[in-house]
Amino acid sequence: MASIGKYAFLVGVLLAVVLGIIAAAYPSSLTGSSLIVLGVLIILGIVVGLAHITAPHTNELLIAIIALILAIQITIPQINTIIPQVAPLLDTVFPNLMALFAPIALVIGLKQVWALAYAKAK
Repeated sequence: MASIGKYAFLVGVLLAVVLGIIAAAYPSSLTGSSLIVLGVLIILGIVVGLAHITAPHTNELLIAIIALILAIQITIPQINTIIPQVAPLLDTVFPNLMALFAPIALVIGLKQVWALAYAKAK
């Protein structure tokens, strides 16, 4: 089951980056399929969250994902202002990555809440 999560994570990151680059280079090429791409990335994120992450790594991963999402949200507007040439690339790649990472954080967070509630009930 862990190998499924590893492959889902790898495929998700590659898909997010490659399709983000394609969408930045050819904006009209993925117009109709952007929702499908986001849906696939969200499903891959759920698979990774369910299959890959084990208990010793949950806290570190949650902190890393939260830091990454916050950093993306805070720095993208500034980078787009300073270097407008990379704005189309950043505006397509990073939302794809967030569509992959947010469900991972959600699933792991729910697993943690469940584990804490179950431990308190014992």
